[in-house]
Amino acid sequence: MGRIKEIDVLLKTYNIVPTAYTAPQNAEASRMNIAYNLRPTTTAQLDYCPPSKRKYLDVSQSNVPSSTARTEKRRKFSPKAELKKAKPITTRNTVETNGIKITSINHLPNEILAQIFSKVGIPDLLRLEIVCRRWASVVSEHAWNEVDTLSAEMLIHDPRYKAGYTVGIYHIRSLLNRCFRYLKKIYLAGFSDMLKTVICLELKCQLNSAIYQAKSLPAIEEIDASKSLILVSGEHKIIKLLSNTLKVVKVQGVYMPSTCQSELFEEIGKCNQLQSLDISEINFRLVPSSIEKLPQSLLNLNMSRCEMSGGCVARLVEKCHELRVLTSTNNCFRGRGAINMFKRMSRLEELDLSHCDILQLNDETNDNLFDGLKYLRKLWLSKSDFIDDMDLFSLSSNCKELEELNIDRSANDILRPAILTFYSLQQLAKLRKLSIIHMSNQINLDDNILMSIAEHSVLEELHIAGCSRITNKAIIYVLNTCKNLHTLNASNIPLLTFASLKEVFRIMKSHPNEKFVKNGQSFSMLPDMKFKRFIFENTGIHLTKAIKRTINGIVIEITF
Repeated sequence: MGRIKEIDVLLKTYNIVPTAYTAPQNAEASRMNIAYNLRPTTTAQLDYCPPSKRKYLDVSQSNVPSSTARTEKRRKFSPKAELKKAKPITTRNTVETNGIKITSINHLPNEILAQIFSKVGIPDLLRLEIVCRRWASVVSEHAWNEVDTLSAEMLIHDPRYKAGYTVGIYHIRSLLNRCFRYLKKIYLAGFSDMLKTVICLELKCQLNSAIYQAKSLPAIEEIDASKSLILVSGEHKIIKLLSNTLKVVKVQGVYMPSTCQSELFEEIGKCNQLQSLDISEINFRLVPSSIEKLPQSLLNLNMSRCEMSGGCVARLVEKCHELRVLTSTNNCFRGRGAINMFKRMSRLEELDLSHCDILQLNDETNDNLFDGLKYLRKLWLSKSDFIDDMDLFSLSSNCKELEELNIDRSANDILRPAILTFYSLQQLAKLRKLSIIHMSNQINLDDNILMSIAEHSVLEELHIAGCSRITNKAIIYVLNTCKNLHTLNASNIPLLTFASLKEVFRIMKSHPNEKFVKNGQSFSMLPDMKFKRFIFENTGIHLTKAIKRTINGIVIEITF
């Protein structure tokens, strides 16, 4: 609906309301109907047909019957001649531009038509091409060069199409023939296995044709083949076709025999410009020989939920020592030594080891994970019980650039002995750049530690749900000290009382330009408004209904 409004603005630029154009009146109307709404006044059907069967219509005369328009012989198209023959339509919004009266959409300049056509979807562009030769020329020269992504969503983006429209081989071929040289991203998710095969074959034909004719090749930088069977057959390997330009490859949850593992990683290794790789949730066990084939240009690697054999971590550290982002959640490592090897990736900026387990935790190594990670900015260790006091001491001493830290514990672990003690949590105060902290269910966190962390007033998000030792004193200190704080989760803390609530209202009153709304179980941000989120659910503040107050003309609602 937003794009239809943009078309209205473009038409009103010329101060006209074309008689052949009627904007949809309800929000359910889709831009899929724009091709029909914008067409000249003729009853000819605009359903797509092959180029060999196209019949270009004389659309300059709005009073020509459809039967006559369909049988009229083709003649050389001349815009000036057509404009002279066109009968002007009487309208109060008629204006004159360069001596030509603009009374319908046919009289708009090509530049304005191009802007209008750029707002419609891919299926509509295919229909617009068969209206007349002028429209076909405008679409070919100005519209297709804006299409840089091939995905199922761009072809099926309307409820009517989702219900009764299916993308076929002809649509894929038509799209690739028109925008192949402009493509930069290809998403195979959403296509059937047959259409995925068709896409790969068409890409292969287009690439071979461009090479044979000495044409410039498209710079396709991203391919997403997640949860696909396309990599099983050697003829359909799309990564191999685009290895010279690919920068992002996603094969998450790809289904293929384990015998094809070596072949897959060999193709990935040929991508010399590859910067991001997602191999999470693959259905085979990673071996060191596959890790050895990864390109050295890799900067971002996601290997979550991957079963790894012994030696994979060591090979990864040796091969991809320039990694900036490493995500390895829900994995099981053999010994603490495997985890500590990540410290050799000295350029790491983001590390995610959430939900990880270690077999043989009491091994012989005494090294610390964070000794060499001086550039680390974001660290997620949520629900990973292998972190101990020595790790936090090492973290506070080496990772001075850390901005985000997540050491949440599971709510089910509250009854278990705490691994992180008072002394190690106190070390977090040395990290002066911490702006986002998740410490939920850390039962050793008390007021003194929290106040020392908040002393530097750089906190923006603080999550301390389930920290039972926190009282009103620490909450009030945080609210007054951290001026940039916009999110505070203090749920499940029984020692909090109404004093914390009064401080929240006082802060709200001091910010009259901000609005706070409680919708359901969490605060929601109003459009174009600043956002603050305070959660005090299941605390010592016992209220039976929501509190509503009006401060400076702003209605504030908080539910506990």
